[in-house]
Order: sequence, then structure tokens, then C-alpha cells
Amino acid sequence: MSDESQALCQICGFCCDGTLFGDARLTDADSAAAIAAAGVALSGDGEKFLQPCPAYRDGKCGLYGARFQVCRVYRCRLLSDFETGELPFEAARERIATTRAAVADVRHEMRMVPGGESLCLKALYAVMRTLEAPNRTTALLKYASLRPVLDKHFK
Repeated sequence: MSDESQALCQICGFCCDGTLFGDARLTDADSAAAIAAAGVALSGDGEKFLQPCPAYRDGKCGLYGARFQVCRVYRCRLLSDFETGELPFEAARERIATTRAAVADVRHEMRMVPGGESLCLKALYAVMRTLEAPNRTTALLKYASLRPVLDKHFK
């Protein structure tokens, strides 16, 4: 991965911070023991860890140089488009910044929704409980408008 690709990953972090995924499934190359030694708790079945990743703090991966295989192999659409030359670096950075602002807005709307810090899990919980708490409608509408952007550019 080039220095610019690494920079985009570290600027973004949506695959680590619970924005895109509620969990990360281990690959055959990942060592459950190494992951546990890094302080990342595995799920009950030992095949995944919940998002946000505890190694992702203050907008940076604390294990980036030694990150897990599941993390090393993941390439979002934005990164792939940058690496193939379809998307210039500055345009990629701008797309991340614009999306980050929308994510922050949705997180703010969902601040009272249970589900930990994972935006995916919060949205699922909010959908399941909307009939009991109609005040979550705004949060769900904002998430519904954000999700296609995340799916198109970051999954």
C-alpha cells in the first residue's frame, strides 16, 4: 500500500470506527491469540470482533503496522478508486471529509439510542424500536440518507 493510500485509510477509519460494520470477521490468517493479546475481545464464537475496534483511538489505529489480516486485505471502494487512478487524492480526502460530517450528524441524532458506538448497531436497534419511540424517526431518516453514500464509496 502506498503512503497516500495509507494516509487515506488513516484519515477515514469508517471500517474501524463502527460506521460501516458492526463487527469484523477473522480470516484464516488471523491469529485469535494475537488479537486477544492486542486487547481486542473476540465474540462468543471467537470468529469476529465487534466494532468499533478498540485499537482505533483518536482517529488512528494503534496497531496499524501490525494490524490484523482482516484489516489489511479490506479495500473500500474509495481506496480502490484512488489506487486505480479513478479518484484523485484530494477528491478522496474531500469525499471522506464530507461523509465524516454527515456521519457526525447522524451520530449526534443517535446519541441516545443504545447500541454502543457502532453506528450500524445503533441504526439496527433504532429500526427495531421505532414504533416504541417515534422521536428516533429523524435519526433514522438521516441514517437512511447516509447509508447509500457509505455503501457506494466506502464498502
